[in-house]
Amino acid sequence: MWAFPISHFAVRQLIHEAALKRQKDPDDMSFKSAVSAIERVLPLAAGAQPDQMKAWMDGLPK
Repeated sequence: MWAFPISHFAVRQLIHEAALKRQKDPDDMSFKSAVSAIERVLPLAAGAQPDQMKAWMDGLPK
């Protein structure tokens, strides 16, 4: 029941963080493109240790 709203919030939060890094308006960023990017890079995070996650997140597509 809560999976969809929580997932939507998580994607919107990532969009917001990406927009802040690039000094863009988050409303101008595509939700669908963000989901596609997450689907591409999420498998790369599988098995990563917590201390490796910052390096992984820094390597996400810009």
